[in-house]
Order: sequence, then C-alpha cells, then structure tokens
Amino acid sequence: PRYCKTLKSQFRALFNTVRRGYFSAKSSSVKILVEVVYMTENTQFKTLVNTWLIEKRPMITPSTHANFVLIAENHLIPYFGRKKIGTITETDIQEYITHLYNEGRLDGAGGITVKSIRDIILVLRLSLHYAYKERIVPLLNWDLIEYPKDTGIKKVVSLSKEQELALIQC
Repeated sequence: PRYCKTLKSQFRALFNTVRRGYFSAKSSSVKILVEVVYMTENTQFKTLVNTWLIEKRPMITPSTHANFVLIAENHLIPYFGRKKIGTITETDIQEYITHLYNEGRLDGAGGITVKSIRDIILVLRLSLHYAYKERIVPLLNWDLIEYPKDTGIKKVVSLSKEQELALIQC
C-alpha cells in the first residue's frame, strides 16, 4: 500500500538497522495484518531479497516466482545473506560471478554455465534495483560487470564407414 511507502520514507532516517512494524487495516469486514520492513543500507541482503520476493509475487507468474525463490535460497542467500546491502559493490558481484563459474555447483563438482550465472545475477540485479528504487542504496553500474566467455568447444564426432555399417547392422 501507498501509506506503507510514505511511512517507510519518513522513518528511514531514524533507524540504523531493520525495524519491523505492524499495521492493521479493515477491508470488507476482514481484518488484515500487514508487516512492513524498514530497510536501511545496514539491512542484511537476505532481508532485502525476501522482501523483494514478497512484493514482486503478485506481478509475476507463479513459475517465475518459484524460480526466483530457488535461485535466492540456493545461490544468493548462502553467499550474500549476512552482507549489508549498502556494502555490496560491483567488485563483490564480479568476484561472485568468478566464484559461480569456478565452483558454483551445489554438489561441489565445479562451476556452472554462463547461462545459469546470468539467471542468478538477474535476480541479484532486480533485488538490488528494488533497494535503489526504495532509496536505500545507490545505483550500481552494471556495465562494469563482465561474464566469462563460454569456451566449451562442441566437437562433432563422426563415425568411419566401418563403424557406421557396424552400428546399422546392430
């Protein structure tokens, strides 16, 4: 609701850490309790991403929301979870991309593909952009972020005539 954003902007300067406020409103004789999270640049990343996912939910399809939640829980929160959102820089994001490329698999068996890295960084970028729109953090220069080049050369294996005939006769 609009009154929550106005209230949040009024109290933002007063709080150094995350504060939670509860407001009740009546709608069609149903009492609704709304939790408002006041965020500052000292807010942990996990609080930001969870708040962003809650606010984004009505605007995206359920499958996209589920995908964003999985990316946040499996990749972003374990790495950035306790980090203060005001301290996240382009250098931190570039280091994270390198980490994902070299050892980003959840089973610990190496890195992940550039496509998967782009999907993960999309969720990170959208959540940090939400913090920027809420006037919590300055805008990051995403043009400085570089992705690794996918050097996986795909080789086409061709069979000899003898191997081809043996395969056909099997």
